[in-house]
Amino acid sequence: MEATRKKIGQTIRKLPYDSPIRPDLIKLRYAIDDTLEKSAEAAKNPDLSDQIKSLRGEYAQKVNALDERAIAALRDKNPNAVADVLLNKQSVHNVNTLRRLPRNYFDGGLIIGDSGSFLDSQKLKGIHLAIKSGMLAAEATFEALKTGDTSANMLSAFQKKVEQSYIKKELWKVRNFHQGFSHGQFAGFIHTAFQQITGGRGLVDPMRAHAGHEAYRKIDGMPASERFAGDGKLTFDRLTDVYHSGTRHEEDQPCHLHVADLNVCATKCVEEYGNPCQYFCPAAVYEMVKDAAGQKLKINFANCVHCKTCDIADPYQIITWVVPEGGGGPNYEGM
Repeated sequence: MEATRKKIGQTIRKLPYDSPIRPDLIKLRYAIDDTLEKSAEAAKNPDLSDQIKSLRGEYAQKVNALDERAIAALRDKNPNAVADVLLNKQSVHNVNTLRRLPRNYFDGGLIIGDSGSFLDSQKLKGIHLAIKSGMLAAEATFEALKTGDTSANMLSAFQKKVEQSYIKKELWKVRNFHQGFSHGQFAGFIHTAFQQITGGRGLVDPMRAHAGHEAYRKIDGMPASERFAGDGKLTFDRLTDVYHSGTRHEEDQPCHLHVADLNVCATKCVEEYGNPCQYFCPAAVYEMVKDAAGQKLKINFANCVHCKTCDIADPYQIITWVVPEGGGGPNYEGM
């Protein structure tokens, strides 16, 4: 497996950065990384052994195909010839490497703006990218309507227009920015400095991104620290901030925050993580209350400002944010 990973890495380094199949090779390498991590667990868990063996064989077959056909196709400057080799990439592992925009086209529609990941994460600026993506989407849509074909295949021209515009150039320079801070602020500053010098490459390219909730450390029953309350003059508590945000929802509408298993919140999460939803939510939506049966989770969904932090940061990934009724949410009237 290590030899397989090394072989893919050597291939990636030989490819130009704008090669259309480079991101797919990177995804395959990351999938192998995940399998290597599971191999350590397999030694302790016999049930994983068969799964690891199966994955090893699957990856070996894919790499052999890449060696024999993909490399030859690259040499002949014909990347389309390897499409059938990489077509089943999603069955291996779906990893967002942040080195390629997600697919923003589908039958009858396009995704633009912030929803399409058109955001400069280093500068936290995206209005100009949203406008440009909208202009390119309009061009692609107009061309599709002229032909009477609004299928995903026809609308894929939008993706090509994006990659040929300044959007791709700007986002490429910050492709490793957030990952550079995964080991702390000091390391992040060092990575950022080198990324500025090397046009976004930095010391490691590509840098692996991990889900934020994987960084939690278990408290094993220890009491959580006291919540910051503010002084009421320059800093404020969360409920005051919610008031100033002008957040409004109809009180009798269904809760738009779905928790798959409330028992986890009242038992396992209390002991392992101390219910972090009480702390990472900026609007005090989640609250642990006591009743005759013990602790339970209370969801004050009317406070929600729709930041989706809970959906992303929940350590068990059992919270799902869905669109509320009536377009309720923050209006930011008092800010």
